[in-house]
Amino acid sequence: ISGIDGTWNYEIYNSYGSNMKSGSITTSDLNIIVPIETSELVPGIYQMKVSNGVMSKHKLFIKI
Repeated sequence: ISGIDGTWNYEIYNSYGSNMKSGSITTSDLNIIVPIETSELVPGIYQMKVSNGVMSKHKLFIKI
């Protein structure tokens, strides 16, 4: 998703489906790297959902 201005909300879920962290990002391009602090998360597999109310994107990541 690129070239779309606005505020995007993100949510990070653990492998049990519990919301571990959430926040928002204001950008015009989601193809950029946006650092999100994850030091409070324990190692494991997580799913991140980024949405603006109209569109959403899901990605899996592993915290080592």
